[in-house]
This record gives sequence, structure tokens and C-alpha cells, in this order.
Amino acid sequence: MKREVEPRRANRLLNPGCVVLVTARHGERSNFMPAAWVTPVSHDPPLCAVAIAPKRFTHHLIAQSKEFALCIPPLSLAEKVRLAGDMSGADVRDKFAAVGLTPEAAVVVSAPTIAECLGHVECRLIRSFTAGDHTIFLGQAVAAAVDPRAFDETWTLPPDPALRPLHHLGGPWFAALEKRVEVATD
Repeated sequence: MKREVEPRRANRLLNPGCVVLVTARHGERSNFMPAAWVTPVSHDPPLCAVAIAPKRFTHHLIAQSKEFALCIPPLSLAEKVRLAGDMSGADVRDKFAAVGLTPEAAVVVSAPTIAECLGHVECRLIRSFTAGDHTIFLGQAVAAAVDPRAFDETWTLPPDPALRPLHHLGGPWFAALEKRVEVATD
């Protein structure tokens, strides 16, 4: 028998999605924040969506710059991801230094990527819309890169935790998938 879950926590049934560090830059300010509410939404064109609360400093930077990057941290960065979520770029001038992560120049967008992450997707904002207490930013992927030790046509999930993407279960809980399984088709 299943037990009831509060509707406001139903999102946790849909996780564990890969947590990302959303980066943005406008003018002289760069920032990043962890986000688990991210998903691909189209192959052609390649689109992805991320939900961010308007009170987040990164939200402001994306709204102004019209671009962002989604950086995929490994399991080994779980503590830094949690720390980043506990501070605001509005209060910390250099959140990258405060957390101990290295910003790198992206290939196409002005938002930085993060050196310690397994990969990233650079996005140009297509549109945004309000969805309850969050804004959905719909971005078109304009560039992407990944560590080939961690990804071939999908995540390889090797034994090394530094090469496995981090997943958010909700609250302070994180995980990594253990192995990939190929299911044969007829």
C-alpha cells in the first residue's frame, strides 16, 4: 500500500534529476546557483528549461543578460553545491571564490562555466514565463561540452565519484546513480 505525499512535495517524486549549477553574467557581475528543476524539452531546436525563484540573484542576471549556462557537478562536489545553495550572490560579491569553484569562459555565451563540473550546456534565453512562485527560463542550447571519461552517448557512471553526476533528492539529500543498464529492444 502506498502512503500519501503532500502535493507541495510531489516534485520530489520526479527527482532525482541531475542537479545543475546555473551560471549567469550581466555587466561585471557573475553568479551561480544550484537548481534541480531543470529538464530538456525539445530536440529540434535543442531546448531546456530551468525553474528559478524571482528572489534569486541569478534570476535577475538571466533576466537582464538573456543567457545562462547549466553546469553539471559531480557527486564529489555535493558539499560545495549545498554551500552555494545556502548563500546569495546578492550578498557575496564573488560566490565562486566563497564556495571554492573556478569560473571559466564559455564558448558562446557570456555566462561562465565551472571548471570542476563534468560538463555544461550554454543557453540563449528564448522566453520566460511565470509558473506559480518560479520563473521558467526556456533556453536554446548553443554550445555544450562534457568530460569524455564521464559521458559517451549517455552518462557512463564509472566507479570514480568525481565522474558521476550529482542528483538532488530534495532538502539536504543528494545521490549518484550507480550503474547504467542497457535494455535490449526487439
